[in-house]
Amino acid sequence: MAGKTALTQEQKLTQRLSVLQMQLSPLMEMSNNELEERVERELDDNPALEKAEDPTEGELDKTQDGEEYTETADQLQAADYASDDDIPSYRLRANNSSADDDYQGPVAVAEDTLGDKLLEQIHEREMSERDYTIAEYIVGNLDDDGRLVRSASAIADDITFNRGVTVEADEVQRMIEEVQSLDPAGIAARDLQECLLLQMRRKPENELNRLVTEILTNHFQDFAQHRYEELCSDLGISRATLSQASECITRLDPKPGRAYSSSTLADYGNKITPDFIVEVDGDTLTLTLPNSIPALQISESYQIINDYYTTHQPKTKQQAAEAAVARQQYDSAANFIRLIKMRQETLFRTMRSIMDHQRQFFVTGDESAMAPLTLKDVAADIGNDASVVSRATTNKYVGTPWGTFSLKHFFNEGITTSDGETVSTKQTKNMISEIVAEEDKRRPLSDEQIRIKLKSQGHDISRRTVSKYREQLSIPKAGLRKELK
Repeated sequence: MAGKTALTQEQKLTQRLSVLQMQLSPLMEMSNNELEERVERELDDNPALEKAEDPTEGELDKTQDGEEYTETADQLQAADYASDDDIPSYRLRANNSSADDDYQGPVAVAEDTLGDKLLEQIHEREMSERDYTIAEYIVGNLDDDGRLVRSASAIADDITFNRGVTVEADEVQRMIEEVQSLDPAGIAARDLQECLLLQMRRKPENELNRLVTEILTNHFQDFAQHRYEELCSDLGISRATLSQASECITRLDPKPGRAYSSSTLADYGNKITPDFIVEVDGDTLTLTLPNSIPALQISESYQIINDYYTTHQPKTKQQAAEAAVARQQYDSAANFIRLIKMRQETLFRTMRSIMDHQRQFFVTGDESAMAPLTLKDVAADIGNDASVVSRATTNKYVGTPWGTFSLKHFFNEGITTSDGETVSTKQTKNMISEIVAEEDKRRPLSDEQIRIKLKSQGHDISRRTVSKYREQLSIPKAGLRKELK
């Protein structure tokens, strides 16, 4: 009989976890901003749920290389439910900050202007009041694109006239360089060339980035006016190499302040903010979930009501109705807290797996170092279904020293070459770009001819796949690439 009872409890637990999984799915697909809104709605709708005033120590705030999670997905889901009646009656930590962090509630990121963003960073730095004043004047002279529209001498004259403090142009120039070190990269540039160079200075040191910096520094006009033959000759490089450098330049942002522009604020109501931050210190990677979701708990009054009706049977119909409503709201709050925790744990494990597979990219910022990776690979790592990984990576972004990337960016199928080596689709796409860059523009290569060239280099893929990759690279068909010499 005891065995039958245990089986019944196990079945109930399985059913509960299945229900939780169904409820978890839409939460997994939400961005941080969407989740913050959902949490606020839940707090408004359910009086049994409230923000914790004294959050307990965080569980998912940060992890470095060498720290691994060993629990399976099923263990994570079942950990707090030993039986059907074992509903949490204690405070549950559902956010991801550390214990000594200040709580940061949901913020409408799009309401921050470029000036707000920059001034916030300026006031986090140690500098004199004089330097603060100069920096604030510089920020005040940025246009919507983040471009500095006045010269150092003109800004110095403004400060001298308006503040009655004599300021020299070289002081302003020093503080312009300070503002240019703020985020977003490329801010406070005087022209497009400087804007792009400021962004390149934050890129990792490698051969391609050195070439791009050389082009932007000493050959900018040739590049801007498409004098490619002269560029190749002056730099002693091939068209394929120039094509790679050109792709790198086109990925830079010519208007880094536009995301905060008041004139386009409506277009950035859902501006991208990273769901994860990866910091790099040499070969050590540190993963952090930014503190954005408040810690949640079941309200004390509902805890008392639940405890009372757990040990006392209702004596009247009114008490029975009250007990039923209180129990439903209590269960709903407990389940929501658990769902938030499950979501954060799944996201954290998913990102850790991506970091493990794409470690070379996170350390170096070199996209050519991307390894083949599929949803199934990550699903196997975290002990879950590929569908869960797909939801966990939808509308999610990671901030790195090399920029902010969608998690989908790190997935690409592998192709096995003739010598048995597995390469990523990104590498194959790079090869297609190189082949097209080196072709005779009077007789551009068809997709079938590109396929044959790839095969000769050990990459045996179908013509249809070549066409798909070419379109994804925004490379026109052969007829549209033909040039008259």
